[in-house]
Amino acid sequence: MKFIYLTSKKYPGKTADHNFVKNMAKSFFAKLGSDFLFVVAKDEEKIKEAGVFNLDLKIRRGRSFFYFFWIPFFVFKNRKEKIIFFSNDSNLLLILIFWKKAGRLNYLICSDWHQMFLNWKDKRIARGSDYLITTSERLKKIIMRRTGVSKKNILLARGGVDLDRFIKISRQFSKDEIRKELNLPREKKIIGYIGGFKTMGMGKGIKTMIEALIFLEEKYRMMFVGGKEEEIREYKKFAEEKGVREKCIFVSWQNKEENLIKFEQATDVLVIPYPNEEHFREWGFPMKVYEYMASGRPIIYSNLEIIEEVLGENALKFKPGEESDLVKKIYFLEKNEKKGEEMAEENKKIVCGFTWKRRAENILEFIGVNFK
Repeated sequence: MKFIYLTSKKYPGKTADHNFVKNMAKSFFAKLGSDFLFVVAKDEEKIKEAGVFNLDLKIRRGRSFFYFFWIPFFVFKNRKEKIIFFSNDSNLLLILIFWKKAGRLNYLICSDWHQMFLNWKDKRIARGSDYLITTSERLKKIIMRRTGVSKKNILLARGGVDLDRFIKISRQFSKDEIRKELNLPREKKIIGYIGGFKTMGMGKGIKTMIEALIFLEEKYRMMFVGGKEEEIREYKKFAEEKGVREKCIFVSWQNKEENLIKFEQATDVLVIPYPNEEHFREWGFPMKVYEYMASGRPIIYSNLEIIEEVLGENALKFKPGEESDLVKKIYFLEKNEKKGEEMAEENKKIVCGFTWKRRAENILEFIGVNFK
């Protein structure tokens, strides 16, 4: 048996999806060993413990064209093996579906859904897949409604997070020690957002957090970690226009996951400020939810049903885009510190069920693959 995680990504990469795919690959490899291959376009990162099959492509564009011919070659070469392809790359999934039907090639397709495309791809990929995986109950229902795929063919697999890293750092360093190391103000209340500043060109609600500073006391700071340089320049300018630039801390994208964890644990409160727009409301589930939960910090999130699926009442909700409501929730946590600590501790317990390892196990069980 060959379980192939197929992606056209190059590593290193700066998107949340790069990390998502890599962490899943490591978890699959830990369970399947030599039966697993993580096919990537190019691996300059030298990823360890993921069963990497490096195509080492030099081309910057047209990678899907290469895969169009590579896939049937690979299947023919391994024709005596049972092959399962796993991917969240829409172009590669369409190629797999084409060759399976037109070329009558024998393999199974498992599509990992993180969004809807709102075009012909949705039905083609959904109906051409033997198994479908989603990251939220809301997305699962949308796929069923828009494509007609049976519920029995779709698995909701949440997660994940690497809990061991969070536990290790929290045991080694106090919040004060981490702030000192990262050169963060030790006497201020830091409200944090950790993650990409935009997705597909859409803002993630950072402006709402910046505008909230207009109404917050001097002791508060907003920290934003994970932006590209051009994005940081854009939001710095916005903060200057609002007169709160000195109360903002901007940090660029971090190469090391340990640094992201330290920034999360340096905060007093973590915020998910997503706007009430279709992508975020219907299928854009933020993977940072699980990291936030593991950090042991109180969480405030936009009142979107898709996020509420996991956080529920163990975090505070605010009206998307309304900075005044966000301010109220921040002050509530200041006045009700014990309540915030209780919610944070409960999230640390719940997130134990949302690890990358557990997600991989759930998927393999659903497909019927034996693992260690």
